[in-house]
Amino acid sequence: MRSERLVGSRHWFFFYAISAGVLAATLYPEVKTFWGKVGLFFLIPAAGGFFLGGVYNVEHPLHQLVFYIGAPSMAIASALISLSMARNPAWDHIRQAVIWIGQLPWISFVLNMGMFFMAVSPSGELNPNVPVGWANRLFWLGSGIWLVLMAWHSVKTSGQKLS
Repeated sequence: MRSERLVGSRHWFFFYAISAGVLAATLYPEVKTFWGKVGLFFLIPAAGGFFLGGVYNVEHPLHQLVFYIGAPSMAIASALISLSMARNPAWDHIRQAVIWIGQLPWISFVLNMGMFFMAVSPSGELNPNVPVGWANRLFWLGSGIWLVLMAWHSVKTSGQKLS
C-alpha cells in the first residue's frame, strides 16, 4: 500500500511542474520590475525540480537533490514575483494577499531545513521523533496556494484587458 501511495503522489510533482512553467509564461508580460523578472527566472528551475521530483520517487537518491533545486527556487520565485506584482496597479485589491501568500513557500522551506537539521544526529542518522514531513507538506501547501492565487488573478486581469 505504501508504494501505491508514493506512486500516486508522483503526479502531484508533475502538476506543480506544469503549473509553475505555465505561470512563468502567463506572468511574463505582467511582471515589470527587475526583481520580478529574476523571480520568473527562478520559477523555471523550480518547475524543472518539481518535474524531476516526479521522475525520481522519494526512495531514489536523486529525489532529495532535485528537492534542493526546486524548493529553494520556488521560495525565491514566489517572494520576488509577489513583491513585484504587489506594485502592479491591476493587482491593488489583492496586494496584501499576494504579499503574504508569496512568503509561505520560503518560510516553510526554512522551517523544513531547520527541522531536518534538528532531526539529523551527529552520526548522520535521522531521529524518527522529529516530524520532518510536516514542514515539507506545509511547503507544498503554501506553494500550491501561491500558484493558484497568482494564476487565478493573472487570468482575471488579462481577461479585463481583452474586454
